[in-house]
Amino acid sequence: MDDELIHQELALYKLATDKIMEHGSIEYLIRKYNIRVLEVSNDCVVFLKAGHYAETQGLFNELAEKIGVLQFIRSGRIAITKSKVERLSDMLAQREEMKQEQL
Repeated sequence: MDDELIHQELALYKLATDKIMEHGSIEYLIRKYNIRVLEVSNDCVVFLKAGHYAETQGLFNELAEKIGVLQFIRSGRIAITKSKVERLSDMLAQREEMKQEQL
């Protein structure tokens, strides 16, 4: 059923500006994870990452280890169907039904 969906999650990361400046190789992380910089101030920098759970979690782990993360939030999985006629709500209901049958 997952092959019929396009899914991602969004994650926001807030880091201290001075810690980023000390780190020096933040450009590497921006390129590696395809991060978007949303806000830069004297106090903090906010990054946006769209991707699958493993990608957003991998970035969090690396930032937490190398720089330190002040705040982190993720949307959870968001999805849309690949079919141009199928409604997502119908597909999700069908998927939930299949899950319940497996229990």
